[in-house]
Amino acid sequence: MYIGVDFCGDIVHILASDSHENKTSWNQFFKELKLEINYNLISLVSDGNPDIMATCAIHYDSFVYAACHYHFLKRLDRSFGYLTVVRNAQKKKQFKLEIELRNKIHYLLHQDTLTEFIVDCKNLNEKYETNYYRGIYCDVMINLLTDNLEYLIVHYLDEYISKTSNRAETTIKQYERRLKNVEGFQSVIGFKNYLNAFTMFLRFKKYTDCRGENSYKNGQSRLQLTGIDSSKINWFDYGILPD
Repeated sequence: MYIGVDFCGDIVHILASDSHENKTSWNQFFKELKLEINYNLISLVSDGNPDIMATCAIHYDSFVYAACHYHFLKRLDRSFGYLTVVRNAQKKKQFKLEIELRNKIHYLLHQDTLTEFIVDCKNLNEKYETNYYRGIYCDVMINLLTDNLEYLIVHYLDEYISKTSNRAETTIKQYERRLKNVEGFQSVIGFKNYLNAFTMFLRFKKYTDCRGENSYKNGQSRLQLTGIDSSKINWFDYGILPD
């Protein structure tokens, strides 16, 4: 399942595939988004999979790309097995510099302003150039940061661009909870119809339990939050594909 969620939380497009995540399916996703839906894509936030940005660029001449901070930091931790290291006292001593650098980069990505980010990034880079952070894993982390730097600061320049893909991840979990109880489908068209119907249900369903800064969403559906009057629309009619 390939899914696109917009800034308002609405489900813009969904593609059902019979294979694991791959470049061909992402290409089909963006092809449909552009040619069939004619969606005006301005910015794109993803988990860092290079296939997503590459296939999007095939169909959209201009868009701003941002890397999800959550997924980036996960990759950073995996670069030297952070979770395994911190559980072992001996390894914690062995990877002392790697852990310090990891924590510095985590702190860097949680800065509130671009100015603070630039100052901390400069200090970190100067320390690295003095060969303080030495070793292959430190090199990997610094290279990972350098290669993605321009995609990690986009949210500072545009308040409407999120620094994570949490809206999409949260929506995906809603599908996963529902599909977990389904043993299977007799045909691909049946699977697609189910996904389309459930997608329409979610788009028309009103929020009831949002809290904090999202509490304003309560009483409104995803579509209503985008400015659509959905009060007289039967969502189920849009969920079934023609034969």
